[in-house]
Amino acid sequence: MIVLDMRLLKVLLIFALGAMIRTNAQGQSSQHQVYSNVAYNEEAGDLIGTELELNLQGKSATGQLRIYQGSCADPIAVSGTFSPHEMRLAGQSGILGKVEIVGAIKAGELRATVRLALAEKPEFVILKKIPKAHCSN
Repeated sequence: MIVLDMRLLKVLLIFALGAMIRTNAQGQSSQHQVYSNVAYNEEAGDLIGTELELNLQGKSATGQLRIYQGSCADPIAVSGTFSPHEMRLAGQSGILGKVEIVGAIKAGELRATVRLALAEKPEFVILKKIPKAHCSN
């Protein structure tokens, strides 16, 4: 009788361990994060700033860049690579041309250089992690 109980206990432990591993792996499979420096100008009622909505999966990153200059901004699809030390994203906008973002996430902030093909020079931004995007489609 004791042998049967030990076997049952082993099976239950193995099942529980497998469930924990699957849950942990699913939790790490994709991370959705939003980084922003968007401010609301109460006088004009405008949103001004830069926002990056990211989906991180392993060493890959996809997302949407929004550059607010008044109202909700059209998203620019970006994709590229991600590591704890560096993120490199690129995309294409019909209005702004080629877009490149190079930076790193550390302590709840994304520090990056944003290059827009039609801009005179790249812009360095510090974006703080926020719970959700200001405008989402």
